[in-house]
Amino acid sequence: MIALKGELGVGKTSFARAFIHARGGAAEDGPSPTFTLTQSYALPRFTLVGATTRQGLMRRQLERILATPDLSRNTYELASKALGD
Repeated sequence: MIALKGELGVGKTSFARAFIHARGGAAEDGPSPTFTLTQSYALPRFTLVGATTRQGLMRRQLERILATPDLSRNTYELASKALGD
């Protein structure tokens, strides 16, 4: 098992795409896991399964909400509290 963990934009998806490509998959396989919980890739020697935790998915969505321009104060407070900020 290989686990990739890191902040948004550090290259986890790029690494996963390169890994899939190096093992016989198409280079464009491997969409960003931002909106998926699991993704499978059938490779010549094995099947690669990518998974995102629900907590990770929720955190990314809350971070996107906080980055929204002209966010209402109430929405900002709710999202900030949910993130623990």
